[in-house]
Amino acid sequence: MRYRIGIDLGTNSLGWAGVELRPGEDGALTAGPMLDMGVRIFSDARNPKDKSSNAAQRREPRGARRNRDRKLGRRRKMMRALIQAGLMPTDEIARKALEQNDPWILRAEALDRRLEPYEIGRALFHLQQRRGFKSNRKTDGDEDGAMYAAIEAARVKMQAEGARTLGELLGRLRKEQLSENKQMPEGQRKPLPQARVKARSEGAKMAYDYYPDRAMIVDEFDQVWAAQAAHHPTLMTSIAQESLRSVIKDQRPLKAQKAGKCTFLPDQPRAPKALPSAQYARVLQEVNNLMVGATGDRARELSEEQWAKLIAFLMAPTNKTGRRTFKSIRKCLSLSESQKFNLESAKRDHLLGDETAARMMQDEAWGKTWLDIDRATQDEIVLRLLETEEVTDLVAWLGTHHGLDEDRARAVCDVRLPDQHGNLSAAALARLIPHMEAGMRYDEAATEEFNDHRGLGDGVIYEDGLPYYGEILSRHTAFEKDPPESGEDTRNAEERYGRVANPTVHVALNELRKVINDLIKRWGPPTEVVLELARDLPLSDRGLRELESMQKKNQDANDERRKYLDSIKEADTYENRLKLRLYEEALDAFSGTAQCVFTGKSISKSALFAGDVEVEHILPLSRTLDDSFSNKVLSLRLANRIKGNKTPAEAFAANPEGFDWEAIGQRAAALPSSKTWRFAPNAFEQWEARGGDFLARQLNDTRYIARLGKSFVEALFGGQGVKGQRRSVWVVPGRLTSDLRHYAGFNTLTGFTDTNQKDRTDHRHHAVDALIVALTDQAMVKRCADLARREDSVAHYEIMLAMAEPLKRYRKSAEDRLSKLVVSHKPDHGFQDAMHNDTAYGITGLRDDKKQMILVTRKPLDALEPKHIADIVDPLIREHLAYATEGLKGAAFNDAIVAAGEAMSPPVRRVRLTTPMKDSSYVVIRHGEKSEHAKAYKGDGNYCYDIFMGKKGKWTGEVITIFEAYQNAQKDPDWWRSQTRPDGSPLIMRIRKGDMLEIASDDGVGPIMCQVSQITPGKVILAKHFEANVDQRTRGSYKGDAPLKYIFKAPSSLQKANAKRLTVSPSGKVRRHKV
Repeated sequence: MRYRIGIDLGTNSLGWAGVELRPGEDGALTAGPMLDMGVRIFSDARNPKDKSSNAAQRREPRGARRNRDRKLGRRRKMMRALIQAGLMPTDEIARKALEQNDPWILRAEALDRRLEPYEIGRALFHLQQRRGFKSNRKTDGDEDGAMYAAIEAARVKMQAEGARTLGELLGRLRKEQLSENKQMPEGQRKPLPQARVKARSEGAKMAYDYYPDRAMIVDEFDQVWAAQAAHHPTLMTSIAQESLRSVIKDQRPLKAQKAGKCTFLPDQPRAPKALPSAQYARVLQEVNNLMVGATGDRARELSEEQWAKLIAFLMAPTNKTGRRTFKSIRKCLSLSESQKFNLESAKRDHLLGDETAARMMQDEAWGKTWLDIDRATQDEIVLRLLETEEVTDLVAWLGTHHGLDEDRARAVCDVRLPDQHGNLSAAALARLIPHMEAGMRYDEAATEEFNDHRGLGDGVIYEDGLPYYGEILSRHTAFEKDPPESGEDTRNAEERYGRVANPTVHVALNELRKVINDLIKRWGPPTEVVLELARDLPLSDRGLRELESMQKKNQDANDERRKYLDSIKEADTYENRLKLRLYEEALDAFSGTAQCVFTGKSISKSALFAGDVEVEHILPLSRTLDDSFSNKVLSLRLANRIKGNKTPAEAFAANPEGFDWEAIGQRAAALPSSKTWRFAPNAFEQWEARGGDFLARQLNDTRYIARLGKSFVEALFGGQGVKGQRRSVWVVPGRLTSDLRHYAGFNTLTGFTDTNQKDRTDHRHHAVDALIVALTDQAMVKRCADLARREDSVAHYEIMLAMAEPLKRYRKSAEDRLSKLVVSHKPDHGFQDAMHNDTAYGITGLRDDKKQMILVTRKPLDALEPKHIADIVDPLIREHLAYATEGLKGAAFNDAIVAAGEAMSPPVRRVRLTTPMKDSSYVVIRHGEKSEHAKAYKGDGNYCYDIFMGKKGKWTGEVITIFEAYQNAQKDPDWWRSQTRPDGSPLIMRIRKGDMLEIASDDGVGPIMCQVSQITPGKVILAKHFEANVDQRTRGSYKGDAPLKYIFKAPSSLQKANAKRLTVSPSGKVRRHKV
């Protein structure tokens, strides 16, 4: 069977629809009956709060555990070395007794008096415990941070106090206070000065009283060793010194992160962006794309002389940013201010030159002589700077090979070079640069050197199913693991081929594979695949946040426009909101006074709806079918009639009566660049060069995720792009899908209202979108393009109505399929989640009046609220802070409590608070060789609900928390697969969040299929399988049009409802599990 799949792929959803293909009258394949449709819902692998990767949340605690394990390992290594050197007793009790000696005082005294061997060991062990910060030049931030400031402050204070070491500085103060306390009666003695490094907040910034660095501690070790070796020459040998010194000094080297693969040479790693040759290639690419001309005139390429002059100008920047403004570029090329560049816009006022040179040529770095070095040598130097961790090694190399003195070499080491990698390797850049130096654009150079700059498939046809995407998209992946040096290779596909860096794209491509392969099992390989991607998936957490911010900003702006229309009694239509949006744009463009770009006459807000102001397409809609916002401006009716079905240049370049073409060009120059170029005489040529053909635009989406998804699916057909090859995969933009859905009336297929508005509270709308996508083929779009060409002027809605008309015959079959569709939710049965909250609580063993355990935890003063004062454990501190903050709240309370803490002696910056908690709300974690230490943590979620038969024949259940799931896994890693309880009795079912259940409806109409939203002791909380935005719609604060109520079922209620657990395949096939 020949069929086409339409796919609507989003960040956490995939809608699909299949239609049979039949030969048309001309022999071409056309859409026939609909086969089926479905929806797959999955997590976007990101934290919903801050959009960071879920992996990042696991990475930080994992890193903390690793650091703790390394610290403990280093402590054990130091202790073994001290015992071996005779500087620590072998007996643990004797070592414990040494803790009574103040190590700070011992460190101070070690410089001038003889210490006993074990006292020396105590001092040296303390140095290892507080061995200070060691800078790593590849990961450090700017050196004006709190840590560096505190390190410098410590050095300054040591010099001012005449202290040779940090131990002498702090130990001397503690010794003096200890001596004073001996002369004072108990109760009047003062605490010893605090020597532990503690962070405190100063407003929004972190600060330290002092901070040691590694060099400071190693120097103290050397001084202590030299002073004491004279007293204990047989113990303190050079071998012992080197063994102990290395524990304190040495730092684990950073694990090198692999760069991604080159686009054209996949066996080569991508080059760093800081590489001078990469900077040069980028500059060539920018300049070769540059065109210049006055608005309204035909843009032209740069002359050879101008090209050479601009390249030199950009490669020798004069500031640290490397930017050259277009104004300075015009001056460099002796151009007038009326000459505008095609890359110039209100959002972009510069070209970026050689960023690396901009930083290296500064007087405080390499200096101006950097520009005299040939590019190959520059590349070598930059690679050394990027790859070498140890400053001393780099300083030595720079001195030996380039004659830099130590100060200059260290300054070069401190240069912050551009980070990240480009898409090409150094080898590929070397092959492309000569072509671009000859004036070729990047795409031309890539085609010339590598046959095609897009990258084609490998010719292998995967008609039995798609493999892991990394096997196909190897040039887009990274993070693969090296094969084992010996033995069996047990790496999985992801470890073999790597993955894309964006976790959302990674998940989406995997789910795309699962759905397509599931459909291949049902119907065989598809004949054609059409994808729609509503928007590009952002490549970073920041990108996602910016997208959400932009969407909210647009929504707020639309709401304001609706309010205005309501206030003046005008209809809330798309056309009226568009006029307001264009009016706002004109206000910004023309210094606060909206104007008709053609006549220059002012347009008031009240005149927008009087009939004299119209929305005009800059390039005629009938000739371009471009109905985008970038092709629209406000126009007075008279100007619109004169312009007619022409471009601005065609209509006004001859200066018809009442119009000034030069003035029109000046006004057009104030518009966004996406509109300005449309006023040029060669606007149609530019439009075609920018992919303007309507058929091409509607069937292509060249953004990153679209290209990636399309390339992956093309593997079904051995890749695409070879000349003469049949086109089997294409991508359509989301705007076209949205318009066709609206004009076909398909928005009413799902949801709770009859209005023709898309209902996003029902997951099944993704399947409707996919059906539109599956029916959007080249023949349908071509028919409408032909219609537009036959008519002098065709409205956009008429074109959309014509395109949507053939779709309407699918409505009944769509309604039937949607009524039977079961949404497939990707199951997640793993328990690899947070076992508990981060806050650790001390266990007092005391209980309050409600029999709750009283736990204690520490909080900084600036994190307290007035309600916390009564919970402070220490009565003296509680009384002092309560008095200082009485009656205060907000910022006044915060300022007062911090000041009151600082005024105490010693200063109080953190306090212990009591927190009563039920036994079922916290877990206890013990550690120590004999589990003598214990901390409590608040539980952080439930893993599953085990349902089993009770003694009276009724279903009952037990909730297994995530913490308990981990505990079970330590005994049996596969316990969660078992269908029996610990006592051996059978389970009826094990329910996890996200699982699917079939239950009888309360009205007896028939069974309903639900997804498990939450589990909690005594109840399973459900929502129908197609409900979207469930968490938001069930909240009391929800203000939308479709509030939702959960379905609550106790285990016994599930029994009455004849509940069955379901497994739904990626394509929506349902399997019922026996009870």
